[in-house]
Amino acid sequence: MNTIDAIKNRHSYRGKYTGAKVPREDLVTILEAGLMVPPKKSFEERAWFNSFNGK
Repeated sequence: MNTIDAIKNRHSYRGKYTGAKVPREDLVTILEAGLMVPPKKSFEERAWFNSFNGK
């Protein structure tokens, strides 16, 4: 799937979750992608919670 297809076909998931653990590498990739998204307001500060070390 290319980027345009992924953007066009995105949707919310309303089903049941399995409770399976997400690999750390996948979480890092998702967080890095989130950091590349433009903020809602021009210089809105972003606060991130670091759950990797349990804090």
